[in-house]
Amino acid sequence: MSDRWITVKDKKKENRHVKITGMKDSRPTLEMKLRYSDINPSRKETLTLEQLARDQLKRASQATTVDQMLLHLEKYTGLLGNFSSFNSVLIKEQDPYATVVRSKSDWQAYGYKVKDDAVPINILFPVVSGKHASNGKMLDFINKLRAQGLSDELIDEKVREKYPNNRVPTHTFGITQVFDKKAVEAIPGKKQINVFDRDSEMKAQSLYSYLKDVASSNYRVTEDPFAGGRGFTAQDPEHGQRINVMKIPGENVQALRTLLHELSHAKLEHVYGKGGARGVQESEAELSAWLVGKHFGYDFKDSAPYIKGWSSRQDFKEDNVDRSMKTAAWIIKNVDLEELKGKLVPEASVSVQTSRKTIGKMKSFQATLG
Repeated sequence: MSDRWITVKDKKKENRHVKITGMKDSRPTLEMKLRYSDINPSRKETLTLEQLARDQLKRASQATTVDQMLLHLEKYTGLLGNFSSFNSVLIKEQDPYATVVRSKSDWQAYGYKVKDDAVPINILFPVVSGKHASNGKMLDFINKLRAQGLSDELIDEKVREKYPNNRVPTHTFGITQVFDKKAVEAIPGKKQINVFDRDSEMKAQSLYSYLKDVASSNYRVTEDPFAGGRGFTAQDPEHGQRINVMKIPGENVQALRTLLHELSHAKLEHVYGKGGARGVQESEAELSAWLVGKHFGYDFKDSAPYIKGWSSRQDFKEDNVDRSMKTAAWIIKNVDLEELKGKLVPEASVSVQTSRKTIGKMKSFQATLG
């Protein structure tokens, strides 16, 4: 353990030397302050990165197929990657700044309505026979079944029964209209799916800037829209690795979460084949991102089913838990340092300390998900 110092300006614009307890390599500090927003300040509770990681893996092992289905229907629907390559071209030709695009009925199922002056985007849609449902309709159907108190096993059975062939090949197409996110507004009195709290968004915007500085100091970071997902990490000839985030205006929490996930991929060096199979790599990156998010007061609810989905047929071993925790600790430390550069950090209302046990001396453990 070594001590580090940083010089910052106080309120009187005078230099102040702040002692920072650092860490050797990338192991967690002994006295890292974890700023959880969901812990009761009256509770004298000590949580460690190890405890948090294992609790999250336990939740992942208990995630159901319906949880994974909702993960897809709620989080990813509407991104250009869900459209055919031809429709993606049509959307970009009509609206170069389009990001999240859905049909009018889908927006309503997600709790939004299309504005009166909205400009529609015309795309092709397959004319099929039999039962066919959009993501919004399926989401609405699942939520109604859950409201009735049905088990996830029964819901999964009913969904497959109602939509046995939801994707039917066809050579016949018609024209339909879709709308970008900027063309809709919330329906008063109705629950919005993926709507973000304004205060949380403002906090995430600031945290995202610190995290981006950390990432940019080690890798090339871009914020370009692309079809296929929220972000990616790839090899870069000049910077070693490149991190790309789809930065959608007004969705700072999602951008923060994406950058955390992709920065974890880069730090874990997955593009160089480290960590194991693809499913294990995704689980490592997501566990690291969740731990960092938890530190700063964000609990990404869909992380557990995401990990379960990628690791259901893979062994997520102690070494993978170790790598995820080291990566999370490295990110937390460096984001805190970036924050200190710009201002004095106020004392946290709750101080939760990591264990004095080093990660390298963890008890033998293997979490097999699935």
